[in-house]
Amino acid sequence: MKLHIPTTAAPLPYTPPCLQTDDSGAPRAPADTDPVFTVKPVTEAEFDRLGYELFRHNIVPPSNEAFRAATIDECFEILGDDEGEEKANWLDGYWQSEDVFSTQMDEWHEQDRQRMIDETAGAPARPPAALPKRVMGLRDRNRALLFAEEMRKMSLKLRDMTIEMQSYEPRQRAGIARLVILGWRNLSTPFECPDGIVPEATYDALRAEIGKRALGELELFCVSLGRLSREDVGNSESQPETAPTDEPLPEPSAALDSSAGDSTSAGETTPSTSNSGATHETGSDETTDESSTSSSRSTGETEKSGYIPPDSLSERQPA
Repeated sequence: MKLHIPTTAAPLPYTPPCLQTDDSGAPRAPADTDPVFTVKPVTEAEFDRLGYELFRHNIVPPSNEAFRAATIDECFEILGDDEGEEKANWLDGYWQSEDVFSTQMDEWHEQDRQRMIDETAGAPARPPAALPKRVMGLRDRNRALLFAEEMRKMSLKLRDMTIEMQSYEPRQRAGIARLVILGWRNLSTPFECPDGIVPEATYDALRAEIGKRALGELELFCVSLGRLSREDVGNSESQPETAPTDEPLPEPSAALDSSAGDSTSAGETTPSTSNSGATHETGSDETTDESSTSSSRSTGETEKSGYIPPDSLSERQPA
């Protein structure tokens, strides 16, 4: 679908392609009765600031520190004071050791990246530094993982938080769409936008009316607008693409940082949009002969987090 972005940055009209098909599913010519959405065009810089608006409307995932705090609290609630304190201190020790290891791995990758830059610039070749070693042994780490799995089974609160963390990305896409949709026509669902955002109930009614596929296309269109520069918005030849993209969505505000109290260790303060906060446990120590070929993290590295997913017990997952 051809779209013109006016130099006045006026709202953009958009109709999901799946709503412009005939009975056989083939594309057809636009009709006056087609649903049409008006969407606010945003520059790349403006799109980044949407993260603060998402936070203002409480569209955020639980922070790693909040999950840790909830796990500690559930230890006491489910196991009692004595055993709860013992297990809480044990988990806290595991988290702290993983945080230290993750920091050391970040430093190792930066050092190895600089080594390769130096060699490219003509410096003598030198072997990579030895990979950091975890402070906590393999057996104790696996015991911590198994205990975390038991806590998940015993705690509905932790299961709910896990779902909330893992389902954040689609909620974020919907939240962005709710922020930039300025209206629609030829639909029975009345448009509402109090406080600068389409209410969740209205958005659910819209989904029921146009279908999941059409809403997905609409959300993808809204998110793709964030790839436009300020010059693109003023260029009538530019148009946002609606193909899937790997570019990150805006991160939640740094105000997300949640204090977990003295019983939890320091972790990441701002969870990213693509990371549910999971700690990927490998089940074995890294070998020292691994060499970095890019600035990305190695397979054996773990992320700073308090969330320990059930599937990490048996799978080796890249960070």
